Amino acid sequence: MVSIDLPPIARHADYYAGYLIPENLKDRWTLYRGTSKRVLPKLLSQLGKVDMFVHDSLHTYWNIRRELELISPYLSRPSIVIADDIQDNSAFLEWVKREQPTHWAAFREEWRDSLAGFAVFV
Repeated sequence: MVSIDLPPIARHADYYAGYLIPENLKDRWTLYRGTSKRVLPKLLSQLGKVDMFVHDSLHTYWNIRRELELISPYLSRPSIVIADDIQDNSAFLEWVKREQPTHWAAFREEWRDSLAGFAVFV
């Protein structure tokens, strides 16, 4: 289990990196610091396969597109891709159309005015 995150810039921001990972699994988790543009290509070649990918970084068209295109060849079967804040551009929907996952959906997050999407490959 791996995460990529920018170095913390706010006071106590580092506390939230990996916050939802249960303590009994933290020894199986590695945090890489830097931009996904810099870290993700090297990391994917080391990992070989990706079972689950969550995009929750810079939500620009070009960044979402780059991340999804990078991970596509590494997705195992089965796998799932989750993308947060997909409402502001078409990168996720274009990727879904191109990759044709077995199942996919977009859903509105009740507590925020945003959309998230997921794609399942079987």
